[in-house]
Amino acid sequence: MTNNKPIMENRETELISFGELFSKNYFYRIPDYQRGFSWNNEFIQLWDDILRLYRSNNREKKHYTGMLSLEELKNESDIQNEALANTEAFYIVDGQQRITSLVIIVKSILLYIISEDQDYEKSEFSELLKKNNNYRFKYSSKRKDGSAEYFEQRVYENIDEPNQRDQYILNINFSKRYIDKQLAKMDVDDAKKVLDTILTRLVFNLYFVTKSFDVRVTFETMNYRGKRLSHLELLKNRLMYLSTFLPNEENHGRLLMNEINNSWKEIYQNLYFDESQLSDDDYLRAHWI
Repeated sequence: MTNNKPIMENRETELISFGELFSKNYFYRIPDYQRGFSWNNEFIQLWDDILRLYRSNNREKKHYTGMLSLEELKNESDIQNEALANTEAFYIVDGQQRITSLVIIVKSILLYIISEDQDYEKSEFSELLKKNNNYRFKYSSKRKDGSAEYFEQRVYENIDEPNQRDQYILNINFSKRYIDKQLAKMDVDDAKKVLDTILTRLVFNLYFVTKSFDVRVTFETMNYRGKRLSHLELLKNRLMYLSTFLPNEENHGRLLMNEINNSWKEIYQNLYFDESQLSDDDYLRAHWI
């Protein structure tokens, strides 16, 4: 993997490959104000893009995967809660859908290759997604929607647990099942080449959110560029933003954030029934009326 020290240390806005993002001592977390994993058709499109890139004759060709906006973890309490001491750790403000998708794909490829080639686990990729017994990419421990626990079990530990009603968690399960079915049709040598394609030829444009920006407002604005947030998701983000203005005494802000997270977890569970999903905005409109 290419040495990318200047980009990350100097916080430059530059192109960086997926492999470089997951090298050295870099760790990433999805913050609690973010929505969950919302991709399914987009996940399939990303996989198709990867296959097209892999099959292209031009091996030097890169695929621009989009903007990745990061906020460095500097608060000691957050660093301790996320078990990220002595690392270079970042919250993913924008780009989490793409990164989450790629982690699902990469981990599935590694599991598939290792099932056929036992020595592969001892290769240079042994610390790609996990270093010092800590996953490089996870949902924040502050989240109360079950995403952190489910992602670890379903993606990293490869445990099939479909009995979930939260749509975001079901999207993780859908993507994991889809990529496993695709890999089952693929030769192991081809899977190794696809992995190399992802690590070296998928590139992101990095943007670092500085202290001069309010990160929740930045997140809300940036997400208008991609798959639009529902009004229900924007309402959650706004309420969590307003909770930061509460006095620090007695930890009122954190308690309110926990209440908001728990309320939205219950809402999303109730919006999903069997195979049907009630629209976020229809629910909010009915509630308002």
